Amino acid sequence: MSQWKTEASSCCTAAMNKADMQKAAGAVCGAAAVAVLYAFIGCPIRFVTGLPCPGCGMTRAALALARLDFAGAFFMHPLIFLTVPVLAAIIIIWLRDKKMQIIVKHKKALSFFFCGNFLAVYAVRMVMYFPDVYPMAFDSNALLIRLIRFFASRM
Repeated sequence: MSQWKTEASSCCTAAMNKADMQKAAGAVCGAAAVAVLYAFIGCPIRFVTGLPCPGCGMTRAALALARLDFAGAFFMHPLIFLTVPVLAAIIIIWLRDKKMQIIVKHKKALSFFFCGNFLAVYAVRMVMYFPDVYPMAFDSNALLIRLIRFFASRM
């Protein structure tokens, strides 16, 4: 009987490991797809509409932070100084507790906190910088703008 339990538990462990591997592979493939997308068109929202999104400048802010250019990082996206420590904390929590119970327990509050902060910072940046100052500049060559011009020229 104990041998059966050992085989069953090792079988379940192997299945869980396989499921974890599939999730990890999916995450890696998704991240690769996003990286390729960004490499060719940049921000999909700006590419289509010409408008900056609430996260516009976050990648450039992370790159500036990696160069220890704190002022440049803050200018590109002020929430980089909130995002990096929170992501580090999430990774540490995940390494200690794969189920991430503390995150799951407070996910609604965390979601409201982050969405609220991003929308508030976005509104301030749109008022201060839009449409001329990069990264909040308007892209007049966006897909939607080109389509509007195309159809307007046909009328």
